[in-house]
Parts: sequence; structure tokens; C-alpha cells
Amino acid sequence: MNMNDYQDETPKTAAPYHEAVTVIMSGDNVIVEDFLAVAYCAGKLNGEAGEVAEEVFKALRDDGGKFTEERLRTLRKELGDVLWYVSQLHNELGLRMERTMELNLIKLQSRKERDQLRGSGSDR
Repeated sequence: MNMNDYQDETPKTAAPYHEAVTVIMSGDNVIVEDFLAVAYCAGKLNGEAGEVAEEVFKALRDDGGKFTEERLRTLRKELGDVLWYVSQLHNELGLRMERTMELNLIKLQSRKERDQLRGSGSDR
């Protein structure tokens, strides 16, 4: 499966979070509803990324820094959840993941050419 196909499929498995964000709105403000859908996906993405980090640290704490078959299965599931929310966040914003990937590689290649891969700040 390629990234575009994946992105096109993720909305088909989305829980009805649009209904949830509509409930907390007052009136018929589409901008607020759209913002809350984006915020929901961003918050859930953060949580899922945390679960990935937890599994990595459990490998260190419980398995001496080795990734057991079971840990890898769990990590793959959590990484899948991260991908799902990345995809849905793109969908909510009207963006295509493929273009984000292209722009990311362009940015990183530029940093490499300027010897700026290390350091901090988005615009280095």
C-alpha cells in the first residue's frame, strides 16, 4: 500500500469525532468545528506518539534494551496508530502526506548541505 492510498482509506475507519466536536460548539460555526477536529487529531497524535515512546523505554527497563518479538508487535500497532492520526490530521487540514514527505526531504537535504542537521529551530 502506498501513502496516498492509506491517506484515502483512513477516513473510512474514523470514529465519529466530528459529532463529538459539534456537541461542544454553540451555533453553526464551521470554522470552530474544523479547528476542533484538527485539535482532536493533533492531541490524539501526541498521545499515540507517547505510547510509542513508552514501549521503547519498556524495552530498556524490562528487556535490557532488546526489542522482543512481542514488543515489536506492540510497537508496530502503536506506530500504526501514529500513522493513522498523521493521515487524519492531513485530511482535516486538506493536505496530502506525499507532499509533506517531499518537503521534509527537501528541508533535510538543505540542512545537510549547509551542515545544519544538528542544532535546534525549524528554520536553521
